[in-house]
Amino acid sequence: MLKHHPAIVADRRAAARVYGQIAFGAAADGDRAESWRWVRRCVRADPRQWRAVVTLAVLAHPPNAERVLNALHQFGRGV
Repeated sequence: MLKHHPAIVADRRAAARVYGQIAFGAAADGDRAESWRWVRRCVRADPRQWRAVVTLAVLAHPPNAERVLNALHQFGRGV
């Protein structure tokens, strides 16, 4: 997706959002190395991006990905 939409990468906040989503997905799949790679990119692009923090919680306790998503959906948010 990032290759097809270079405007996303050009905007640091938009890039951080997508990087955070990718990081969360990798963490939920159990791919810790890939998730850490995207978390680092996310934080470098926008240190205030909350998706990085949520991903770190999932990395600390991998079975919690579903629980985290359910909690976010209760507040009308998603990753």
